[in-house]
Amino acid sequence: QLDVGWNATPAQVDWDRDSLRDLVIGDKEGYVWFYRNSGTEFNPIFTTGERIKDITDTPIDVGEFATPFVIDYDNNGLYDLIVGNKYGLSTRFPMQANPPYVGTPTQISFTNNTLRGVHFLDNNSGWIVGDNGVIFHTLDGGNTWMSQQSNTNENINSVHFLESNNGWAV
Repeated sequence: QLDVGWNATPAQVDWDRDSLRDLVIGDKEGYVWFYRNSGTEFNPIFTTGERIKDITDTPIDVGEFATPFVIDYDNNGLYDLIVGNKYGLSTRFPMQANPPYVGTPTQISFTNNTLRGVHFLDNNSGWIVGDNGVIFHTLDGGNTWMSQQSNTNENINSVHFLESNNGWAV
């Protein structure tokens, strides 16, 4: 049994490239933990968790409610750790040669406004809303986002759609 506290957000990935699925888990304080699988594919045994650190040996901290996702973001053959937080910000940490260390973080954003709410109808169609009335819509699972007019400069904190043409933003 692993205990990272409440609101833990796990991602399964072969982080250390040993052909076994490890766990990368975000916690409510904003840290991301690495649990190495020292067992087998069908009988995993996870080591004691350690916080993923940057190249200065400092645990990465994205604020509250870290939500990790692992992908080769820049197609260089190494994993990148993408971590969202409760404020709607996503940060990319490139993988280093010696897990669980990651490189210098970069903010992933297509706007300077704080993003506050997100809703997806399915794997492809979704909306993000935020400060100054911003609304963005995607039809390809978030690969590209299109700005939509909101007719307000007030902050929008939440969005929900019942179908593609029937939704609310407040």
